[in-house]
Amino acid sequence: MNEFKFQTDITLKSIHYTGKTIGREFAIEITINGETKLFNKRLVPNSVNIVDDLIYRKSFKSPVKCNILVNVLEKDSNPDEGSANLSLNLSQNTKGKFPVDVSIIENGSANNNGNECKLRFIFEVSTIELGRKTLVEVDEKGWIKGRLVNNDGIEGKEVTLHYGTLVDHYRSEYDKNSGSQYSGKEYFKILEGKNKGDKARLLIPKDKKTRLKSNFKYKAPCSVGYTYKEVIKNKNGTFVIGNVKVKGISTVFKAFSLYDDCLPVGEYYLEVPDEPHPGGANYEKICLLSKSWFRIIFPAKPKSAYYFHLGTASNGCITVYTPDVNPADTWTKIYNHIVTCRLEGKLGIIGKVKVINEIK
Repeated sequence: MNEFKFQTDITLKSIHYTGKTIGREFAIEITINGETKLFNKRLVPNSVNIVDDLIYRKSFKSPVKCNILVNVLEKDSNPDEGSANLSLNLSQNTKGKFPVDVSIIENGSANNNGNECKLRFIFEVSTIELGRKTLVEVDEKGWIKGRLVNNDGIEGKEVTLHYGTLVDHYRSEYDKNSGSQYSGKEYFKILEGKNKGDKARLLIPKDKKTRLKSNFKYKAPCSVGYTYKEVIKNKNGTFVIGNVKVKGISTVFKAFSLYDDCLPVGEYYLEVPDEPHPGGANYEKICLLSKSWFRIIFPAKPKSAYYFHLGTASNGCITVYTPDVNPADTWTKIYNHIVTCRLEGKLGIIGKVKVINEIK
């Protein structure tokens, strides 16, 4: 579990050059809590020189004191210098713009000794809350694509995450000058589902600051009842037909399962969607969420592929079909009701399904 509570970014926004002109070329040294950045800068006198460079990024577990030390050296045959510092208390609530004023008095010139210039450095401090968050910005089908990353931040294979995924956010990066449709990346550890324990990153669209939400309120665990009512045979095989009742939804839904491989009577855990299932592609015209399937944990076959899903084909799954009800309304209603349910103490478990047999 990531213990960092917030990330602080300190950006040098601009340098205001006022007073007497003593030169244009400067060597600048900025040290923040022991980390130093050196760069050369040509400054135009009596103007605001835009910089907009990220100087410092760090994650913290608790509030800390921050010291910003600025040293400036005029670059000529008789260099003059000046310095100043600023102390801040960094916390989750620290943000805003902070000035550091550096005065430089010219001493090595035959004609301009005593001339003083003033350089005002404007630093912008921004803070991002870290820790447990929930993925809430996805596409209309309930998914978003990202990349797995290793401990060094190197990107690997593609990963697809579902709406409501619980993650542990540990870093964000922003690029305001990006020419693409994205403004940055956010990094996190996945805490539930198929890729539990993996680290990943998502791209942040330019019109959003994040795809994640803090303090997301998950719902109580769902309760799904599946009652076998009859057995039918057709050209495709023998099937069990039954009713599905989801607690909190008044509608009773129809479902079926392959008779030879249907779930035994009992109670089973339901998991969050693991990945977009190609088997749902045939139904996207009637329901955009049709690729979102909820895995049923069957202890007798731990690696089994039992799912609760929409469709017209079944190999033992609880397959919801509604010939007399709008399919889009059916699965959308079920999905929206259960996807953010969670069973306390069991990451990735949304609730339980109980199978009952009423076949005479």
